[in-house]
Amino acid sequence: MSKVLKISRSTKKKLTKFEIIIWELCEKILEVLTLKPVVIYIENLILNRKFKLQRKFEKKLRQDKKAKIWEKLNPWFGSDTVMTYTALDIHRKLVEEEGYNPKSDDYYKELDKRLYHEFPLKMKRYFSSNN
Repeated sequence: MSKVLKISRSTKKKLTKFEIIIWELCEKILEVLTLKPVVIYIENLILNRKFKLQRKFEKKLRQDKKAKIWEKLNPWFGSDTVMTYTALDIHRKLVEEEGYNPKSDDYYKELDKRLYHEFPLKMKRYFSSNN
């Protein structure tokens, strides 16, 4: 409920039933007009986009031999949400922004290097597809 329209019990006793209904209706209208539904909608859009990216990336992993090897070397992929989403974001940057070939050794070396940079405490050692 809105703090702006909150009324005390003593004031509420002085109002007619009709006035109370109108007052409560105004409270509900203010709740609907707040940004909370908008924030929830935007969060859902972001989560949906991340989910689609993850599915797309996982599909590519299943098709590529190097990707399968990389996934075996990184058992956290798919189970550690933060690391998985970070890997997906790094993948997107490498491929879409920097022009890496996702089937090349250089791609996997750079992906591993950046993941290690982001999660040095979680990564016990520097994993590379060539190790």
